[in-house]
Amino acid sequence: TGIHMAFGGMGALTATKPVEMALSFTDWRGVFFILAGVTLAAAAYLFLAVPKRDRTESTETLAEMIQGIKRVFADPAFKRVAPASVLVQSGYLGVQSLWSGPWLRDVAGLEQSEMATGLLFIAAFMVVGFISMGWIADRLARAGIRTMAVAVFGMTMFTIALAVIALDPLNDTTPVWYAFGLFGTFGILPYTVLSQTFPKELTGRVVTGLNVMVFFGAFAVQWGIGEIIYQWPEPTPGHFAPEGYRAAFLIVAAMQAAGLLWYGLYRKARL
Repeated sequence: TGIHMAFGGMGALTATKPVEMALSFTDWRGVFFILAGVTLAAAAYLFLAVPKRDRTESTETLAEMIQGIKRVFADPAFKRVAPASVLVQSGYLGVQSLWSGPWLRDVAGLEQSEMATGLLFIAAFMVVGFISMGWIADRLARAGIRTMAVAVFGMTMFTIALAVIALDPLNDTTPVWYAFGLFGTFGILPYTVLSQTFPKELTGRVVTGLNVMVFFGAFAVQWGIGEIIYQWPEPTPGHFAPEGYRAAFLIVAAMQAAGLLWYGLYRKARL
């Protein structure tokens, strides 16, 4: 899982400094054509290289599929883990994908080139996090430390990092963004824990259930942060007030903390 997500992080990394460099010899249309070509090549490779597997077709009816979904969402383990995982991943994706760049511009005062470099490092730490968190969880599991304990630690550190970024106590929390990129990846570990908790035939519905909520949550975070930031007047045209970022990021961090608190208080399932 970690290696798979790391390749996604590489995509985020490519969208930072490399894109800025590409714009020096082409425009956005050219960048999109290049990305479309790479995507098409990857799809062709998967189609031609991945071997087909003989498998038995499912005879499950639609009613049985729906019943399986209900079973997943009603399970105490899912109820305990999902809020923390979904809120942390939603905050991570929502902030990193849309609002980290504007923060570096408006709060840290970075120029375009410096901002692209900052985003590059955040994405690089994301890749490192995705690769390392699975390895760390595996090693600690052999020592008797549960994977969910590792996940909760990482998600807590991520929430603290976001709160520190929001409060900006030293007027230069740019390095804290690297911790943000690193620890935000630990929200993926609960996927593995829940997948191992349910029967094999329900694993797909477990992952899909989490993903649907995470994507809706990420869109809500992106929109919500914007709505909060817009409550403050622009100090200069095209720039947003630092107070708006502070309020928005603190609200997201508080929601994540609430999800982690729920995990600690909900004791109907041991993980």
